[in-house]
Parts: sequence; C-alpha cells; structure tokens
Amino acid sequence: MNKILFIFFLCICPLATHAQQVQIRAVFGGEAIRWSAAEYQNAAGEKFRLSDLSFYLSEFSWYQGEDKAIHEHQRVELLQAGTDSSRMLIDAPFSPTGLCFRFGLDSATQVSGRTDGALDPALGMYWAWNTGYIQCRIEGYSPDSKGKKGKFEFHLGGYASPFSTDHKMCVNLPSGQPFQEVELDLKPLMDGISLRKTWSVLTPGKDAQDLSRLVGKSFRSRGQK
Repeated sequence: MNKILFIFFLCICPLATHAQQVQIRAVFGGEAIRWSAAEYQNAAGEKFRLSDLSFYLSEFSWYQGEDKAIHEHQRVELLQAGTDSSRMLIDAPFSPTGLCFRFGLDSATQVSGRTDGALDPALGMYWAWNTGYIQCRIEGYSPDSKGKKGKFEFHLGGYASPFSTDHKMCVNLPSGQPFQEVELDLKPLMDGISLRKTWSVLTPGKDAQDLSRLVGKSFRSRGQK
C-alpha cells in the first residue's frame, strides 16, 4: 500500500526545478569581500573597510553559442550587498555562454518616467528629475577619510553629456554549469583613488564619471584574468 501511495505521489507532484541563475560576486583582488569586518588596503597604502554596494544593471542580452540569443532591452536589475550573507542573483532564460549588459541606466531610461520594480524611488537610488538615478553606490570607512566618523561614500551617477556614467559590458561564461558567477572586483576602483583626497562623490560630474568607469570595467567571469 505504501509503495502505491509513493508512486501516486510522484505522479501528481511535479519535480522541483531550479531556474538558471548567474551570481554577481563582489570581490577585492579576486577574494570575496567580507563586509564591514575585513580591512583592505589600496595602492596608496590607505586602509579601509567596505560596508555597502548597490548598482544597476540593465539591457541584458543572453547568448548560448552562436545560435541562441535572447535580448531583454527593457529589463532593469538593482543589485545590493553589504553583509556576508548577501547574494546578488540574476535569473537567466537558459544556461548562457555569454552575457552582455549595461552597467547603470541609459539616458532614455533615466527620463522615461518609469517607477516600477527596481526603479522605485523608495529604494533610495533616485536623486531628482534633472540628475536621475545613482548608477552605483559604494560606501565604507577609513582612518584616512575626512568624512564624518571616517566614512567615505561614492554615489556615482549622471546621464547627461559629457558626464554620462553608464557603460556596456560583455562577459563569457563557462558552458554546461547550472550555476555561473560573474565577479565585480572593487580593487581597481580603490587603487585608483586616494581616500585622503577623495572621500565623497555625491553629484554628477567628471569625478563620478571617472570612478564609474573604473567600476564598470571591472566585471569578469570567475577565473578570468
């Protein structure tokens, strides 16, 4: 009788399925970031801790070999990390071997008036109609920062020429794996600044553009040099 019930149960209950996902993994020099706890050092010899990371990705294009592609031009994802348990996951339509996306939001999205999903101003990433959304927010603490209690904060945004802060990126992904990772390395950003001189960027302009380029060019598939 128990065997019959077991077979019946398998027939009426669908097997569990797992959506294909890509994880964005924040690292520093290839090592996973330990938020607020670990102390890092940049090229200027300044020590710091990282406490918050938030950024937009948009306009996804997924590829599988040369024959399969799905484009999601209207898709917007807000990814956030700040604790060691944070996981930044993106659902994929299939197991991709390549992924292209925009780091940040383009000017058309910025002025579209959309406030749905990840674009909800209540999420804390919207400035104002003339400055738009923060593309990327990075915060932390350093004894070398002149900010309050040693805080540094980079709120990088701006969509108007000549200081737009969005960038297109493509990465290759290993095939045949149910779970794939893309790394975002914050070391190039932190090595590219001195916290004694630059501890706060909160408005659009050249500083925001320069720093966003360092971040936007630091995506790579895991294991890629």
